[in-house]
Amino acid sequence: MSGPAPSWKSLAATSAVMLVSGTASSLMIRTQERLGFKHIFTSSLLMFIGEYLNILNILVPLKLSRRKELEHFSDLQKKAKVGGKSLEVGIFRLGFGGVLDLLSTSFHLVSALLFPPSVLQMLRSGTMVSVFFFTRFYLKKEVSFQKWAALAVISSGLLLVSLSSFVSQVEAGEPSDFSRQFLGLICLLISFLLNGFYFIYQEALMDRFEVDASRLVAAESVMGVISLTICLLFTSRIKCTHPELCRSTFDDPSEAMVYLLSDPTRLTLALLTILSLMVFNTSGLLVTKSASSIFRILIDSGKTVIFWAAAVALGLEVFSWRRFSLQAPGFALLLLGNLINAEVVPLERFRLFLRKALLQNAKSSR
Repeated sequence: MSGPAPSWKSLAATSAVMLVSGTASSLMIRTQERLGFKHIFTSSLLMFIGEYLNILNILVPLKLSRRKELEHFSDLQKKAKVGGKSLEVGIFRLGFGGVLDLLSTSFHLVSALLFPPSVLQMLRSGTMVSVFFFTRFYLKKEVSFQKWAALAVISSGLLLVSLSSFVSQVEAGEPSDFSRQFLGLICLLISFLLNGFYFIYQEALMDRFEVDASRLVAAESVMGVISLTICLLFTSRIKCTHPELCRSTFDDPSEAMVYLLSDPTRLTLALLTILSLMVFNTSGLLVTKSASSIFRILIDSGKTVIFWAAAVALGLEVFSWRRFSLQAPGFALLLLGNLINAEVVPLERFRLFLRKALLQNAKSSR
């Protein structure tokens, strides 16, 4: 009876670390945006640097002890043999997730400049919708009635929360701009699709290969840094035509570095963001490996309330009753959908009970 306890304790601890580090990184990224740091690709580059530091979790302990190095690879071989997995996986296959993460992060950062913080955090649950579809049509796994019901409820919640971003912001002291909100919504939808496929790709990779979580994150970040470096060669030459998204050019890394180094507060926030993202990505990958990508989304969406309360308390968002009147029921539906998905609310049993009752009623009426 005491056997499974450590694994559940480990999963709970990892989920808590993911929740705290994810909330902290979101708050710091939003604070940097409020301070005028409008460099989408440079922000993504800093995030990938944070991810790459995960390689230290492997290299430092292994290089300090030959015994630990041998035990590490021996343990991987045993796990691969027991799970019927392969140890031979190419660097490009490992790193492809980094390209998906890069694209998803970039579109998400654009939407972060256009959406109110609370709306953006609540809409993060939309990733679960794309995870459902990719689970069914890419991984070819069956999705139960319980999961489809959760999908319907979550979609309803997403609709309400999305509508809250289009209501008049006069009460909150913010100008109403339909085109701005619509562009943010489109970027967010693209981010959902890419992020959902990114999680599913990671799950499929770890189902087939025995991969250390830190090694996978580091490989993804290397691919992301290479891709971003190439992108920045072009973005630094493109003139900015949308001042709400960028500064003189679409993204000039030299301008971004000068901006960060000129203020200790900005530099500190950037370094803390890198550190929190390093912890967040590794803990998130461990949650996916221990449970599933859907469970990871469930935990990730749990930081919404904490972030919203902190954003209002820190002045990153002005509280609006008009917005809240749509956000509250929308978030309630998102929470209910997550509970249904986690099978805390057992709809499958209710469906079977209802079907049995209807059949008995039909027989008795004959």
